[in-house]
This record gives sequence, structure tokens and C-alpha cells, in this order.
Amino acid sequence: MIEAHSFKGKNLAEVYGPNCIHFHSYPIYTKAEREQYRSHPLYYFYHRGYLARDAGSSRILPVSGGKDHLVILPKTSESRLLFDYYKDVYGTRYTGDFTNVRFFEGEHGYIELLKRVQMDTVPRGDPFRIVVLHPYLPHHIDPMSLYVDSNVLAFLNKKINLSKLSSKAPKRVAILREDFEKAFFEKPLFFPCVVKGNTGCSGSSVFMVSSIAELLKAQGTLRERGSRRIVIEEYCDHDESLNVQFCVSDKGEIFFLHLSQQRVKKSGTYLGNLVDLKLDHRSVPKRILETGVEVCKKARKLGWYGLVGIDILHRRKDDRVRVVDLNFRWNGSSTLLLLRRRIRRNTGERYVMGVSLYPKIPQVRTFDDALHDLKRELGRYLFVVGAANRSNRSARYRFLLYAGITGDSTEEINERIALLGERYNIV
Repeated sequence: MIEAHSFKGKNLAEVYGPNCIHFHSYPIYTKAEREQYRSHPLYYFYHRGYLARDAGSSRILPVSGGKDHLVILPKTSESRLLFDYYKDVYGTRYTGDFTNVRFFEGEHGYIELLKRVQMDTVPRGDPFRIVVLHPYLPHHIDPMSLYVDSNVLAFLNKKINLSKLSSKAPKRVAILREDFEKAFFEKPLFFPCVVKGNTGCSGSSVFMVSSIAELLKAQGTLRERGSRRIVIEEYCDHDESLNVQFCVSDKGEIFFLHLSQQRVKKSGTYLGNLVDLKLDHRSVPKRILETGVEVCKKARKLGWYGLVGIDILHRRKDDRVRVVDLNFRWNGSSTLLLLRRRIRRNTGERYVMGVSLYPKIPQVRTFDDALHDLKRELGRYLFVVGAANRSNRSARYRFLLYAGITGDSTEEINERIALLGERYNIV
């Protein structure tokens, strides 16, 4: 018997339970801090861009509803406008009433804000625990305040520990970029193989390589993209690449949230996650569910609860499953998965695909501009789930949207992407 029920919740509070402070923000360290804490075992988890941090954090706003919890976000010019949009499109059952959201400013403004809101929760009973995306250094967040120990969170998210959490992991090696040449000669290589880059909190492209020459080329590309670690993994032929998400409740129960198909070009460029809005959990292959339950049980024994994202390669002819990545945090498609029922009711369409939009046209520089520019598409087949705008000159893009594009077929979605592509870069 598979010990996983279908998850019926619609917001953060129903995923994590009460008495939580959700600080879904990547750690970002100044240059001086990077030098000071480089040797700390938790330093590995960080993000370099404020635009990506702010946009990633904003994706929990559409589902920030629920009782007895707080949400901490970086303050941007989009925050209030985003909430009004979300409340109008998705409804307060998902968004809540905005009174439980707090904002911080500056690089480390969250430190004092977290302390203050924790003190405010003491009169209610047990202090609220802080839910984070990735481990923070103890200099920034008191380890005793976290809902899961930082060392446990680090262990679960380190790519090298994949085989310890799943019996379905392929053969792989994980190395530091500077050790690549050494590992190249010391470890047996297997072709074809998959090469993955990692820049701390996130990946930086995936390549399938069939020779030493292609391997070295991929290494050079990942070096240019700032990858600090490289994973070389056995290639597993498959029919579909899936992101399967589960929820482990604070009581230890395991729930199947939903799944999406991961679309990636042969070049390694990520295209987006495709969600079947009409998929019933009873039609999900049993072996996929069993694989997810195994991971969740092992994580639960270590003290984990919350979302679990599992990247699976599935071959239909023999129902073979291989687990190629684990993310114990809010995943990129988690918001769309929670909103899927509402989006289906709004459109009646079969699929929604998560994408990122960067404006090509100079007149779109803020979310307000985008609302006006996209008024024909919004609510009809385009649904915004996150946005950020940064004036930092070093940012590659000043403004971006995370959105879902719906359609009754992948061909229809591609046609709509092509139309939007005249005004936006879509990745």
C-alpha cells in the first residue's frame, strides 16, 4: 500500500501547518562576507542576484493565505500591486488578506525584522519557527529559530547525498570545478553522461555529452556561467522528465501534491514545467509514488517537514524510475501546482506551462507597465505568479515576470508563447 494521500490544500499554511514564519528568500552575501565565511560548511548555499532573489520570493505571495503564520518578503515596488492582482484573479482562499505579510529593506534588513516578528508571536504561545529556502549562516539567523536544523537542510539539499535518500539514484560523481582535471583522470568516466552545473542555490544548465571533447566543452561553458560545482551523472534513457512534489506534514503524514513535465532543449536550456491541470493522482504510475514516499520517509526521519521536490526520469516500457535531483524547499513550480484548480476553473483548458518573461520593449519596466501591455492575455491564457524589478545596473534584466501560459495542447501553448515572444524574451 502506498502511504501517500492526495494533497487538497491551497496555501502556505496548509502546506507547513501553523506557527511558521515563511522567509522564502535565497541567502545573499556581500563581498566581505564571502571572504569571511567562505570556509563555513553552510556557505555553499547562496544566490548572487537580487533580481532572482526578489522574484523567487514573490512566488509565494499568490498562495500566502491561511491562519497563524507570517510571510517575510523583500520590499519591492511591485509588492502591493502584485497582491491586488493575485487577490482579484485567484481569490482570498489562496492569497489571504495581506495582513500576515511583512517586508524588509536592504541587504540584511530581514535580520531585525525576523527577530521582531518572532517576539510578537511569543504572546500567542510557542514561538513561530522560520521556514527558509536554504540554510543561512548562524551569524544571520539564530539556528534555534529554524523549523528544520540548518545542517539537516544542508544535508538534504547537497547533490552528493542523493543516493543516501533514494535507492533509484543513477551512478554519479560530484566535484568542485577546480578539481575537475584531477577527477577527470582519477575517476572512471561513463558515456553518454549528463553534466550539471551548480552555483550554490540553483543549477546552471544541463548537458548530455558523448565524448571527452564534449565533456570539456561543457565544463568550459559551466565555468563561464559561474558554476562552483559540477555533477557528472550516468545517462538514463527515458520518455519523460518529471518534477514530482510531495508534502510532509508537521504530523509526519505524506501527501502527493502534483507533478509537472520538465521541458529542456538538447542544448540544456530549460524551457519550463508543463502541468496537466486534469491529471488525477490515481493515474500516476505506482512506482513514481512509491519512489516519492521512500524519499519522504527518509527525510522525515531526519526531522524534515514541508515540500519535497523530486526530479524523476521515467521510462514507460518497463516503468523504470530514476531520481536525478531532490529539492527540499519551495520549488519553482510549487505555486502553479497549488493554483492549478483555480486556473482550470478560470480557463477550462488542459495544460499550464510555467515560464519567465523578460520584456524586450523599453516601455515595460514595471509590473504596472506589464499589466497594461498584457491586458489582452491576462486571465484569458496568461497568469502571473511572481515578479520583480531591480534598478541595480549590474542586473542582466531590470524586470521579470514568472507566469503560467495555458492551452488545450502543447501546440497551442507554443503558439501563444510565439506571440508573446514578439514583445518578451521567454525562458
